[in-house]
Amino acid sequence: MAYGRTVSQWNQRLAHALATNPGRPRVTWYADGGQRVELSGATCDNWATKTANYLLDEADANPGVRIALDMPVHWRTVCWALGAWRTGACVVVPGACSTTPEQVSGVTSCVTPADIVVTTNPVATPSCAVQVAVALPPLARQFDGPLHGALDAAATLLAQPDMLGPVAIPAPDDPALADPTTLLTYAELAARPARAAQRVLRPVDPHTSVRLDDLLTMALLADGGSLVLVTTDHPAAVPGP
Repeated sequence: MAYGRTVSQWNQRLAHALATNPGRPRVTWYADGGQRVELSGATCDNWATKTANYLLDEADANPGVRIALDMPVHWRTVCWALGAWRTGACVVVPGACSTTPEQVSGVTSCVTPADIVVTTNPVATPSCAVQVAVALPPLARQFDGPLHGALDAAATLLAQPDMLGPVAIPAPDDPALADPTTLLTYAELAARPARAAQRVLRPVDPHTSVRLDDLLTMALLADGGSLVLVTTDHPAAVPGP
């Protein structure tokens, strides 16, 4: 397995898009109570790098490692997905097959659980090797709730370096994204047709876990796009550009 600061074609595409016009808003989050968070390309890149370094140092993330995002769609979810991809790991939708599904009596069966679960609700008896607890409030400095032995990302994430450390380079056929019926490799993500940069409004349910189509929407950042995430409990009209 090769190590270095070289990244996969998919990560090159993401990094190039975020570095192009880095001051432009790339993720804007609106929530009930007047909460608004806006991340520029440079800020997204910084969060993704810190998240990747955290996953490398604290959870041994590498190509082939399965990282489930047990989180609602949120600006932090975007950063965790980008950070996980930078490590070469596979981003897994909760309850998803993280390797090629096998058919058992005609029913698709998930044959391998996630190795790491990034969650807003750590449990006392996890089925994974590592749980990472994520606090969603923007100024949180620790997880507000029982950790059950999980790592507290809020306590140490911001202290991570702003430069990506040595990473293992995923092979083109290494898994990059999985849900119960789909497995996409790094080569398949990189080969997705480029679209014109779009500003995409995405209503999101703050009580529902992330899904495959949510993660693919996040991936439009690789085409220089911008996400506007508005929670379904937000009382205001759709925000303008």
